Amino acid sequence: MPPEVRRRRVRASAGMLIAQEAAARVKNDVYSELRCAHEQHETLPSVKEMRQQLKEATSGVALGRAKQVQYAIDDAFAMFRSFRSNFFAWTKDPTAWPGRPRPPRSYRRGKRARVRLDYQDFKVRENRLYLPAGFGLDVLALVERDGEPLLNDGDRLVEVRVEPCRSRRWVHLDLVIRRANSAEQQSRVGRLFVDLGVARLVTCLDDKNLTTFFVDGGVAKSILHRGAKWHARLRSEAALGVRHGKARARALASRSARQMEDLIKKVALQLVTYGKVQELARIVAGRNKAWKQKVNWGRSRTSCLPSFRMRN
Repeated sequence: MPPEVRRRRVRASAGMLIAQEAAARVKNDVYSELRCAHEQHETLPSVKEMRQQLKEATSGVALGRAKQVQYAIDDAFAMFRSFRSNFFAWTKDPTAWPGRPRPPRSYRRGKRARVRLDYQDFKVRENRLYLPAGFGLDVLALVERDGEPLLNDGDRLVEVRVEPCRSRRWVHLDLVIRRANSAEQQSRVGRLFVDLGVARLVTCLDDKNLTTFFVDGGVAKSILHRGAKWHARLRSEAALGVRHGKARARALASRSARQMEDLIKKVALQLVTYGKVQELARIVAGRNKAWKQKVNWGRSRTSCLPSFRMRN
């Protein structure tokens, strides 16, 4: 069965912030080399070549551990290969795509990237997680909210992913746990098929009980529509000479992002709760290509934009 991921938020340390910024610089170096070769129609450098090149580079030395440098390079290559596959598909049939695929964006100064730690980099003793001392993170108790241990007999913590948080005061620890195949888990049957949409945010099919249900997407559409309306209002006021600055625009965009993230997490929690109550074996989510294109917003999207945009 696939591994289980549990997220914990812990207070960040200076060593971990430096490591995340170094991982972002490593990815920037990889993106620069790959994008240069792509634009010049040359063969992309291999992963081995990039590892040899970045082993003694400033970004690789700042990250410290060679294994974390390799993980950052692998993540960057995976992102760029995904862009290349979409780019070649677009060149064959541009009409089937909403626009030209864009290469992965480089991290700006001060931005942070994910740092991955495998089972050789940390220790688990008596339901406590001990990370490398160089990162400066405190010992994490591996327990549930009700006090039950997070790892049962036979379970194994295989990977820890340190994700950046919105605030530099915190970081997210994604604990990748491989559960032991218990008799209860093996006895579970049935799947919950999930199809993502816009008018209907989630459409589900339970093949065990032969039932279907959906989650309406009106709230998600209202959040997106309100964000577009705020952005258009700022543009119209800027055309009249009013200067709010970029801080207000960032605050409005951040508010919409938080609302959408909260909505998606609540919907995901409901689906997981339904699967546990019905004792389903797994949840299967569909992959929609070019999602949210040609959406019926109820009226023209340009109707909320100022007139000077419509004349262009």
